[in-house]
Amino acid sequence: MLAPPLRASLTELEHLLNGESYDAGTVAGDPVLNRIRQIMIARNQGADTGIADLAALIRHALLSHADITRRPTVSIRSFPQVANWQRFGLRDTDLGRGIILEAVPFATDWLPAYGDGCDAFADVFEARAIRRPSSVRIDPGIKEASGYDAYACPGQREAVHSVLHMPAGSTLVVNLPTGSGKTLVGQIPPLLGDGNGLTLFVVPTTALALDQARRMREMLAHLKGQKDTHPLAWFSELPPTAKATIRERIKAGNQDILFASPEAVRGPLLPSLYEAASRGLIRHLVIDEAHIVCEWGDGFRPDFQALAGIRRGLMRHGRGEALRTILMSATLTAETLGVLESLYGEPGPFQMVAAVHLRPEPRYLSVPSSSDAEKVARLRAVVRALPRPFLFYVTEPAQADAWLQTLRADGYRRVDAFHGNTPYERRDAIIKAWSENWLDGIVATSAFGVGMDKADIRAVVHATVPETLDRYYQEVGRGGRDGRASVSIVVYEPGDVPKARELGRPRFIGNDNAFERWRVMFARAKRVEGDGDLYEMDLTCVPPKLHQESDYNRGWNVRTLILMARSGLIELDSSPHQVPALRSGETESAYAARIEESWHDYFNKIIVRILDDAHGVEDHFEQRTALDRVRATSASERSFSGLMKALDGRQEMGDVLTDLYTVSEPGRAVIVSRSCRGCRARPGEDRLLYSVPSGCAISEVTKADLADWAGRFAHLGARTFVFYRRDASDIGAALERALSALVGTFGVTEVAAPEAAWSLPWLGKLHRRARRRWLMTKTIEEGITHPGSLPIPRATLLWPWEHRRVPDEILLLKRPLHVILAPHDLPGDHPLRTLAEMAESKISLDNFLSVATR
Repeated sequence: MLAPPLRASLTELEHLLNGESYDAGTVAGDPVLNRIRQIMIARNQGADTGIADLAALIRHALLSHADITRRPTVSIRSFPQVANWQRFGLRDTDLGRGIILEAVPFATDWLPAYGDGCDAFADVFEARAIRRPSSVRIDPGIKEASGYDAYACPGQREAVHSVLHMPAGSTLVVNLPTGSGKTLVGQIPPLLGDGNGLTLFVVPTTALALDQARRMREMLAHLKGQKDTHPLAWFSELPPTAKATIRERIKAGNQDILFASPEAVRGPLLPSLYEAASRGLIRHLVIDEAHIVCEWGDGFRPDFQALAGIRRGLMRHGRGEALRTILMSATLTAETLGVLESLYGEPGPFQMVAAVHLRPEPRYLSVPSSSDAEKVARLRAVVRALPRPFLFYVTEPAQADAWLQTLRADGYRRVDAFHGNTPYERRDAIIKAWSENWLDGIVATSAFGVGMDKADIRAVVHATVPETLDRYYQEVGRGGRDGRASVSIVVYEPGDVPKARELGRPRFIGNDNAFERWRVMFARAKRVEGDGDLYEMDLTCVPPKLHQESDYNRGWNVRTLILMARSGLIELDSSPHQVPALRSGETESAYAARIEESWHDYFNKIIVRILDDAHGVEDHFEQRTALDRVRATSASERSFSGLMKALDGRQEMGDVLTDLYTVSEPGRAVIVSRSCRGCRARPGEDRLLYSVPSGCAISEVTKADLADWAGRFAHLGARTFVFYRRDASDIGAALERALSALVGTFGVTEVAAPEAAWSLPWLGKLHRRARRRWLMTKTIEEGITHPGSLPIPRATLLWPWEHRRVPDEILLLKRPLHVILAPHDLPGDHPLRTLAEMAESKISLDNFLSVATR
């Protein structure tokens, strides 16, 4: 279980409120008291902090010490008169020279209490540990590179191992729950210095790009002992000099990792990416929150969906090893996986690591209201009673701004709003204040929070019905990432339901308009030289019903092509820009103007490959695209119907979410371990039990280079025993030399040894001898309980080892090379013969070293 929360005493709370001590050391372990400390220091300096934030935090601090038989109090001797403590859920008793404050439980007829006489959020206030321990031993090389002491869960370990062994040109889907460390999976190649070149990390929001860059910079500082100053994130407000630096570093192969939006990848970054690809300097394409690629039909962020074409173009024009693609998400449905495979399946293989369990931390509360006015009143009451920190989600930027003004009018100063229209300077300041606990709440649209890793968010509020079940679960997943109880509250009124259903419905261009746009574009298309199926499409083509080119027209042309790609009629592609040559006698200014015009033309073109020769037959076109529309629309309706059943209390939330994310298709099955801490349909916690799946690594890996082994040990088989004598002098040093040779010379990338052996200093540093300075490491005990793994070269060290038979799980492993270092006197299958006598492929340790180290 998680360790008990660090919680300061009520005496320390009284000291803070009475101005006796603002020393950070007195409340170092209690984040709530640290927030109170910030307010008290600001008040002491004359700042207008308001009472609402302080009252909510005092109540939180008191309830964190409460139980069903005791309601703690705090005595304030010198605090200014406050007329409305009760408004914020605090009962005040005047003692003449001060007051005593007591927290009043929050329970109404529309929001039930957590238990008899308890506050509705009692378990959240007490920071109750919910998540079961799931961390597993980390490979020493990964620990050294990342600074982490353990893998967050078995699934993260399998995903990291799979990334480091996936074949060139292949695609890996990483399907892990939020809070399971997906980000590290994409960060590992540049952290390990896996060859010169770029890991391009595509993220959906500027907020996430900034947050990921901040975290990556911290890891690089840990690894290198110094801070890198070059930018790691690309966003529109980045200064021109910084953008120029990024472009040059990409082309030179010095930009190990870059976080950017899909719009930046398809726009200003694309020329530099093509130049880097032509030099073999792009290693990995990582798409975070990959489910967004398939959201909301072809009308949502077409550049996100067009990434598949950019990838194909970079691979087609690249040199050296083809780039590897990593698609990461916590919420992948069967439909989403199908679309991703159609877009990213080639050249293959297309593989997946999935270890999915529903988040156990949230308790799901839903509050229907009869009118908008009633909804607003209930939401204001909820905010007064919520544990801190909290997220408050709305749908549109204007709603976020309006709610911020409402909360500010209610006296809250430690809240802010974040949405798609928030300027960069404000975004950066808000993210910093949020991460450093200077804000207690954020009013946000979906532009904030996707993938952001703040561990201690206690509550997630939705002030309306979310557009989709998937979006709802993604946003609920922002809470409780530290494994402690969190709460989700949806407050809605009847008018919210049709609005949400309409917003979540996939938007597709009409069949007539789509075919007409395609007909006009294809009529003006240019065949790409050298490939008869590739065509360059002009996105500025205007169908007969329109009269002039516009961004609106260009956008719908892109959406038409995306619809066709999803329907299997075409395949999106791309090509590098051909800079025009200087003409004889041309002035420098004229040449510069012509280059600028050529870039404008380039960004208005897109390359497609014809997959269906009947693309120009209208009936066939409509039939193929209709199938994709029906599939997407049906999936959307099923999802929204499930969401409303759960919100209305007709079906348990855990069941609805399990149905959404379970995939039973052959070849990519996903089994979901369900969990539900309570919802409207089932208020209790009797179905909380869940298990943490181990996940399975990929089966197709980069082919091992065993040429050195074959050259020196041609007479030995794929499974070979190296026998040593227990009584040999300095046996430890000899085994160290043998393993160093296996790892450094012969390309072994997995080492297993008894758990006791991993305390040996030299074994924990063995990865430094490896060709790529990392190793997969296992204990023998773990390998017996979970024998499956990557089909890669392995060495198994049986030392120390009792006089007992080698387990079948070790003997039956199928690897391209498996070297087992074992004592010479182990029993074999025959009762009268030793394993050394029966083994077919064997060599003594002394003979092995004489050949391996010469």
